[in-house]
Amino acid sequence: MWIIRWSLIAAAVVLVSFFIGMNMKSDQQITVNYIIGETEQMSPLVVMFFAYVAGFLTWFIISLFNFFRMRSELSGKDKLIKNLKQELNGYRNQSLSLGDDVEKTIIVDAATMLKTPVKDKEPGPEDQD
Repeated sequence: MWIIRWSLIAAAVVLVSFFIGMNMKSDQQITVNYIIGETEQMSPLVVMFFAYVAGFLTWFIISLFNFFRMRSELSGKDKLIKNLKQELNGYRNQSLSLGDDVEKTIIVDAATMLKTPVKDKEPGPEDQD
């Protein structure tokens, strides 16, 4: 949508510039020297018009490359999110109980984790009611 909006704005600027150029009476003519040659005698407004068009086209091409780069990054992130949601749903459907042969973990602090086997407490006489 942004491409259409900026294209319309650029077209409006071009039309206004062309209208001003057609109604402007100027006897002053200039030539533009390039590395490979020079142009014919032309109005300064025509030179500004071509400079504007060249700048707009350059901006437009760079914006298209950035748009497609961001779009591919976004699709990559969407795929990652989809995979993580599937993984989370897989964990959600798993049982919460651990088997007897699984080693349990005690977290000492946030920086270190010690894996030590913790024996389940056998019910003693004080636990029986």
